[in-house]
Amino acid sequence: MTDRRIKNLFRDNSALVIMVIMLVFGTFLYSNFMSVNNMTNVLRQVSFTGIIAVGMTFVILTGGIDLSVGSIFAFASVSASFLQGQALPVMLLSILLCTTLLGAVNGIVISYCRIPPFIVTLATMMGIRGVCYLMTDGGITQNITNAAFTMLGRGYFLGLLPVPVLIFILVIFLAIFILRYTPFGRSVFAVGGNEEAARMMAFSINKVKVSAYAISGFCSGLGGLLMAARMSSGEPVAGNGYEMTAISAVVLGGTLLSGGKGSIKGTVFGAIVLGVLNNLMNMQGNMSVQMQNVIMGVLILGIVIMQSQMYKTEN
Repeated sequence: MTDRRIKNLFRDNSALVIMVIMLVFGTFLYSNFMSVNNMTNVLRQVSFTGIIAVGMTFVILTGGIDLSVGSIFAFASVSASFLQGQALPVMLLSILLCTTLLGAVNGIVISYCRIPPFIVTLATMMGIRGVCYLMTDGGITQNITNAAFTMLGRGYFLGLLPVPVLIFILVIFLAIFILRYTPFGRSVFAVGGNEEAARMMAFSINKVKVSAYAISGFCSGLGGLLMAARMSSGEPVAGNGYEMTAISAVVLGGTLLSGGKGSIKGTVFGAIVLGVLNNLMNMQGNMSVQMQNVIMGVLILGIVIMQSQMYKTEN
């Protein structure tokens, strides 16, 4: 019984364990690894992809997948450059509304047209990215000079905490509250765990899926806005590959790709693991991008295999 508890504890908190190991390893290897400046930079970088991963968690918990998050991220970035002359609340709300609707469209087509999520979101990934290039005359980066907006990406809360990190924390707590303490949260787990059983229990399957994809679109748009504010530019190539990063963070955090089991906490630790690993490889200095990708891929595959074996042992 003790062995099973230890195994379940490690399985459900594998990302946390790996994160701690990496932090200890980095501390001994690099003298400035645990410095305030370095840790702040890591958290700031993690916040952009972490917010996307939080939204992705809702989708994967329902048994779906969203490959369009990187393109929606770019759409928000480019849109910010076009609407920077508007009042900041109008600018932010307009863009977030659009990205939420884009996510909802994914959910509507998937739910009501009965088309696999992979196909639908792959199509919208390409289509939305194409729109970004059209908006920027073939991919020209658009400068953003709105000082109030750029403070969202470059500013600090109380002079200590980067604003993107603060927003990431707020998103985390809101997502945890929704999944743990609301009827919608319970329906997300129910739909992902057993869709037929959820239907018999009178859950509105289609509405749950549409809402999950809408949340994913909102989070992707929010991440894109923060990145645009950080870079002071709207870039049509922004978020390229972020869909894989977000999915990796969710999977590393222990959420099953088949749906029904997972947590926001795990996703957050998964995102931090990826951020810390990337930081360690950058500090190495002489490591090529190709080798970094190999190491990242091997790590993710190894953890997924380990987690799947633990679930099989339990069953």
